[in-house]
Amino acid sequence: MHPIDWQLAAAVATVFSSVSFAVSAIAVMMQLRQMARERYFSVTSHLFEIWQSPEFQRDQLFLLHELPSLSWESFCAQGRGKRAERAIHRVGGYYDRVGNLVRHNLIHKEESLPTIGGYAVAVWHLIQPLVKELRLRENAVLFQNFESLLPECHDCYVPGIERFFDQVC
Repeated sequence: MHPIDWQLAAAVATVFSSVSFAVSAIAVMMQLRQMARERYFSVTSHLFEIWQSPEFQRDQLFLLHELPSLSWESFCAQGRGKRAERAIHRVGGYYDRVGNLVRHNLIHKEESLPTIGGYAVAVWHLIQPLVKELRLRENAVLFQNFESLLPECHDCYVPGIERFFDQVC
């Protein structure tokens, strides 16, 4: 039997352990990246699923084409606790959540806003007077993330939207 060279054995073990550690670290990083991609896909597909839902689109189109009034008093008289208020909270809350996710870099604005950005701008222009009143009366921070999302949404929308809304309103 040959004597064991313990220094050589220790060196081989150290190299083997180092390589194993490096391979494990690379495998963990790859798994974490894959998990992040899967989570990102899950979040963005769920957002798009909500945006495409008939209930959401019904409320969004109601705000865009049938909103009863832009004054607070007539809104309260016609829409408090009814369809108009539900539509404002559903649609505004959705865009507020998207704004929060974009602000925290959890979704990439360049992937979501080309689809929803134009509608967000159009809705905001119509509900902004009511949101200002709601901020004064009920919730001082209502839809702040939605509002902060608008500059990026303008980049995704038809140029000159302000002129369009100035003519309509």
